[in-house]
Amino acid sequence: MANVYSWVKETGEQNANSDGDINWAEGQAPSTVNNSSRAELASHARFYEAAHGILTTTGAALSYALTTELQNPTTTLRDGLLFSFKAHINSGDDPTFNVDATGPKKLYRPDLTQVKTNGILVNQHYAVKYDSTLDSGNGGWVLFGTGLGTNSSETIKEVWTFEKGIAYGGAGQGTLLYTGTESQIKLAAAATGHVVDFDGTPAARTEPAGATMSGDQTVVTQEKGNYQYLQREEAEVAIASAATTDLGSVRDYRMNVTGTVTITSFGAGTNLRKLLRFSGALTLTYNATSLILPTAADITTAAGDVAEFVSDASGNWRCVNYERASGEALAVNQKPLGQDQSLSTFTGGERPANTWFLNNTGQTIFVFLRFDAGAGGVGIELSPDGGTTIEQFHNVLVGTGNRDSVTFPVPEGFSYRTTAATWFRWTELRA
Repeated sequence: MANVYSWVKETGEQNANSDGDINWAEGQAPSTVNNSSRAELASHARFYEAAHGILTTTGAALSYALTTELQNPTTTLRDGLLFSFKAHINSGDDPTFNVDATGPKKLYRPDLTQVKTNGILVNQHYAVKYDSTLDSGNGGWVLFGTGLGTNSSETIKEVWTFEKGIAYGGAGQGTLLYTGTESQIKLAAAATGHVVDFDGTPAARTEPAGATMSGDQTVVTQEKGNYQYLQREEAEVAIASAATTDLGSVRDYRMNVTGTVTITSFGAGTNLRKLLRFSGALTLTYNATSLILPTAADITTAAGDVAEFVSDASGNWRCVNYERASGEALAVNQKPLGQDQSLSTFTGGERPANTWFLNNTGQTIFVFLRFDAGAGGVGIELSPDGGTTIEQFHNVLVGTGNRDSVTFPVPEGFSYRTTAATWFRWTELRA
């Protein structure tokens, strides 16, 4: 049988007897002319059928077959072989294509990703072109056509990431809720859009074109952007404070931390993000590895404080945002002199001579000293540690009949004292 694939593109003697049914050799017998011409015309007609969508595939959703009358033209598959056909069935995941029983080869989309479920649609017209470099050199067919379907596991245009346990919704979009368990998700059409609920029945699950469900997150893609206006909606749930307050044990993003028990750990949950609101005063214990807090110090919460925490792949938690209900910053600079301070008067028993007193009020204080007449030389000393005198701040010589006074500041964290045996009045501006 004459076969167009047996011919070569060169002219002359190379095509003289390239096909057993066609004889164009020099000096051929006149009786062979009409048969050779007729065989050549029949070969072109068969090629027309194979290349112009006249034929329909057979086989199954994962193993398409195409039978031509080209006398096994692909016994030796060559790059560029082109066939056109009408599909008889929708495709499944990763189907193959077999021309004239030459062996199944994988089918690829023009972007060279494999065809998936519904990538080929029944009664649609397609063309395939052979490429020997596909499938790691084993060869494959590239699929073309206006009837290309949407691969159900393929990302097409727009991608949204949904967190486990969060409900999403928007105007005209209905509600989508994801628990992170693939076998529990079910998508159904509704008048207001799409609604996702959970019945635990994998067989009943339906997914939109372009949906992939896996692990603790799901990525939903839509060619036309049907979920473009999705918004997250979730209620706040309560969790009791404990030494180990396991945030990973609750799937919700927003939590109300109740109680006043000191927290030293948020558990070992990995790659999580939680928004916490504290109901009262408790201590968050700083840990440089497992509970990293702003200012690298413990935090005492107050009712209404809000904080956001994230965990890494090892279950270590870090506070990425903390807002006090009062509006104050976590690290407050020293208050200016006079703020929240008043004058306090002390007795001799409260301020004996040669005794160090620590300023631990959180801000600078002022000391006012008035000495008795005839007190003689009086020393005023400051120290950063209550033992090492770094400065003899003042030396007062109090004469007979005089009551001299000294006023001096004491920075936060410094200690102070007087060496005078007696004094008349001791007053401090302090908190």
